[in-house]
Amino acid sequence: MMGLTMAPRSASAEEELLLQLHWLAPVTCPDEAAVKQKIRALLPSGTQKQLQLHATGLVTQKADQFWLHLTLRAGQFESRQEFSGRSCGDVVGAAAVSIALLLRPTEENGEDEQEREPTEARRGDTQAARGGDPTQADTEGNDQQRSSKTGATAAIKDSERVPRKSPPAGRPSASGSPRMVLALPAMNANFGLLPKASLGIGGGAGVEFRRLQALLTGWWTPDPGGASSENFPGTTAELQHARVGAQLCHWRGPTRFSFGPCLDLTVEHLVARGEGPDIAPRTRTATWVALGPAVSARLFASRSFAASTHLGLHFQTSRPVLLVEGQGELGQVGLLNLTASLGAEWIF
Repeated sequence: MMGLTMAPRSASAEEELLLQLHWLAPVTCPDEAAVKQKIRALLPSGTQKQLQLHATGLVTQKADQFWLHLTLRAGQFESRQEFSGRSCGDVVGAAAVSIALLLRPTEENGEDEQEREPTEARRGDTQAARGGDPTQADTEGNDQQRSSKTGATAAIKDSERVPRKSPPAGRPSASGSPRMVLALPAMNANFGLLPKASLGIGGGAGVEFRRLQALLTGWWTPDPGGASSENFPGTTAELQHARVGAQLCHWRGPTRFSFGPCLDLTVEHLVARGEGPDIAPRTRTATWVALGPAVSARLFASRSFAASTHLGLHFQTSRPVLLVEGQGELGQVGLLNLTASLGAEWIF
């Protein structure tokens, strides 16, 4: 039985809208806040919304048609509905009406509850008006009470009822609150920055809000290979490379697979140590900034875990030269660096 309250209303209808909405839709469609506003507009002012309702809406676009898959859960039952329309606004309006219809019956329950106090007085009035016996009045009163108890679930009586299931996996950032993101563990490859292709390890951490993701990243390449020249046999420069940076991405696609453009900004740090015959080992460092466009993609295995990949093309603002004093140049940092990473994302 659903609990009802006899206390006078002091909060607004918006504050008492007990609705948990998970909304996934293309960027051209109304967002979660707009959908909730449509639902509130359909509810009468002063309505008591005591029904705990969970709603999941997934909007997809195929050619010039929009499709909405709506799941409504109340108690131990759920209702699944599908809508289609020429515009996203049409299917969103249909979803708002369907949700509002499920919330409306609780208003009638509240009124019936408040009317239960003078039960004996109503029964006496009914008996006096009809001139009948109390037994008939009792029966009618009980029928009214049983009707009010079942009013909250009447809105889903024509829908298919199935055991409760978890919402489908997909991009969770459509909700209105920021989420924490950990990109760990991850591997990174660089092509064009150093004389040889290199492989490193690292990860990142940041936040995701709706379709935007901002990450601070760090990478370390312990052994990127040395630099050498045929002109100086036996002379090499042993290298170590580290990078810290920030990336900002905008996700696209409302389904389990998401992708989007990104912007990368990094600080590169290179350590070089010369080695060879008749050379005094010395260590030199260089630090510079790089930036460039990138693209990211990820595939969700659950609502909090995804496999991700990131591909960027970084322009180097400085190109340090690998030089052995007294002998000559062994190489130079490249102008462009193609960087690719593969790892996991944990979203909380």
